[in-house]
Amino acid sequence: MENDIVLKVEDLKVRFYTYEGIVKAIEKVSLFLKEGEILGVVGETGCGKSVTALSVMRLTPHPGRIEDGKIYLKTDDGMVNLMEKDEKYLEKIRGRYISIIFQEPGAALDPLYKIGEQISEALLIHRKVKYYKDALRIVENKLKDEKGSLRKYFLNIEKKILNELIKNPNSLFISIILKLPLLKRIKKLVEEEVKKDVMVLLKSMGFPDPERIINMYPHELSGGMKQRVVIAMALACNPKIMIADEPTTNLDVTIQAQILKLIKELQKRLLSSIIYITHDFGVVAEVCDRVAVMYAGNICELADVHEIFKNPLHPYTRALLESIPRPGKPFKSIPGVIPNLINPPSGCRFHPRCAYATEKCRREVPELIEVKKNHYVACHNVVGG
Repeated sequence: MENDIVLKVEDLKVRFYTYEGIVKAIEKVSLFLKEGEILGVVGETGCGKSVTALSVMRLTPHPGRIEDGKIYLKTDDGMVNLMEKDEKYLEKIRGRYISIIFQEPGAALDPLYKIGEQISEALLIHRKVKYYKDALRIVENKLKDEKGSLRKYFLNIEKKILNELIKNPNSLFISIILKLPLLKRIKKLVEEEVKKDVMVLLKSMGFPDPERIINMYPHELSGGMKQRVVIAMALACNPKIMIADEPTTNLDVTIQAQILKLIKELQKRLLSSIIYITHDFGVVAEVCDRVAVMYAGNICELADVHEIFKNPLHPYTRALLESIPRPGKPFKSIPGVIPNLINPPSGCRFHPRCAYATEKCRREVPELIEVKKNHYVACHNVVGG
């Protein structure tokens, strides 16, 4: 595998077992994400963009199941196949190496907890030891200046407990001890250190008054503010990969532009890689480096963003671009409807709507092959060129 690839998906297959039948949602999807790039995943509603993103994180919604495929993620231990890992390992990976910004920020935030508490949770899960060390440093500094014997006695106890927590951060025994009233100060020290990082994070999201925001509940924020909070949660631990699942869908045009600008700025500053899911080619043109075009659970074309717009080779990609409204030109829609994925068409899933379809298209599923340098197409009758 190339050194600059941070995520590689091979032949991903996802099925949903419903009362109506088996939904063949994702069929042998393959894609890769390079270090520091923004990969757009574009297609009609229901084509499998969000399911692919969730499956990459091993969060396939019920009653879905990953039937086959490999998901390689670059970690400190090298490329790891997430399909071979258990849930305990995946919990350590999510948030630290890969995170997601959900489409609906209101659903991603718990209405019963304050904003500061929800962002703090992600930080504490992955950076617990760091905050214990910060608290230990504060206790040690106080010990140097302390002269009273009783106060010194309690500070020494706090120091011992914090040292134990650093050695074994998930100790059940220590966590029970911390609930004792005399030792609650340790918890408060840790919370204060976490709060400092939350404030910095919110400020980087464009909030001028993070002190006020951390004490607010989700219902007190506007849609744009909620989305910024969700982005802050996703970026809390500086993950190498971020998946943005249509983060601007339910926002007005002005706020959409602000969120897109923020995502681009954060990507440059943090040098992270982003999978940006959308159905809007305008957004793709503005933020993405490469594009994967999806149709009915398949990747049909994958190429550089300029190449996609200049020289689309798959009939579906070309039809999508032609359906974008343009001043002075008649609107051109794609004939037909998205197929029922319980009984998808044989061969190429796009053939019932394709003007170039042949008998081979009806019989055989096209493979995603590299027809030009870094330009991959899954089609028996490549158009253009």
